Amino acid sequence: MSVFNKKISTVIALIFLLSSCQNKTEVVVPEYLSMKEIPDWNAIYPLLLAKALEWDPDAKLDTAFMQVNWQNHQEQRLVSAFFQTSHKKFETLHLQYLSDGTILVNLNRHGVPIPNFDPVERSEWTLNSTEAWDLFLQNRDVISEDPKLFDCSSLILIRKAVESNDKRVVWQLSLADCEHTDFMQYFLDANSGAFLGRERH
Repeated sequence: MSVFNKKISTVIALIFLLSSCQNKTEVVVPEYLSMKEIPDWNAIYPLLLAKALEWDPDAKLDTAFMQVNWQNHQEQRLVSAFFQTSHKKFETLHLQYLSDGTILVNLNRHGVPIPNFDPVERSEWTLNSTEAWDLFLQNRDVISEDPKLFDCSSLILIRKAVESNDKRVVWQLSLADCEHTDFMQYFLDANSGAFLGRERH
């Protein structure tokens, strides 16, 4: 083989290698997932917080659930959020934000004192719900899950220990079929966006 032919072969090999690397890193998101509209948590949170502060001036967020498939549910509930306060040991506040902007208020009364909780502070997440969803869709395991697991799925902002004793604020993608026979959870750091692992239940 001539020097010229060797150079041509080397160039072709490099092109093939680069093409292979690109194909390995490219993630093609199924259309049924890319078309989903995720509620904008950063826009909704101040509205819910204002309502919670009417209940108690020291109200703090405990957990927030964003409905991934909200368009297909009759009540059109975008977000459910739970608030607590150190002043009221027998009450928690459950707020629901609907697609028309209505906020439903539910006061939950408990028969026993509520344990002390570690609230989710606004400074503890930088990723919005929409950004977290986009990051989850870059995970091959997530987009390879059975489509029926997205029928009753939710995106959750919560403080949780994932694979360690460090209870940080995370975005949790909870996948479940509507018969609740199969559950899968994926986790992202709510600040860095780093993938933290997954759990099947």
